[in-house]
Amino acid sequence: MISDVERSYTSIEFEAEVGSDGNLKIPKPIARKLRTNARVTVRLTEGSISTSLRQRNVTEEEVERIASRQGEERDSVLRFLMCEGQLAKGQSFKRRAASLIRQKL
Repeated sequence: MISDVERSYTSIEFEAEVGSDGNLKIPKPIARKLRTNARVTVRLTEGSISTSLRQRNVTEEEVERIASRQGEERDSVLRFLMCEGQLAKGQSFKRRAASLIRQKL
């Protein structure tokens, strides 16, 4: 399997803090893959995606696409995705939902 870093057209999403001097630090594993003096395109989004959403492979691009399509703010989309994950994990919710579906049949 080829990782995002190993593809010839690399687009990598990572989180960084803006220093008081305005500089961003690129994580070392990512920086090593870039050529010295390489020109890059930087897209900034204030805020971050929670670890639980990152583990479910949620990206800023996906959040932006959902927000645009639904006409929602970024924070609303993030809250929705967090709730969706909680519902998916809850076995009791799944049992109640299945029970309601069976009752309607």
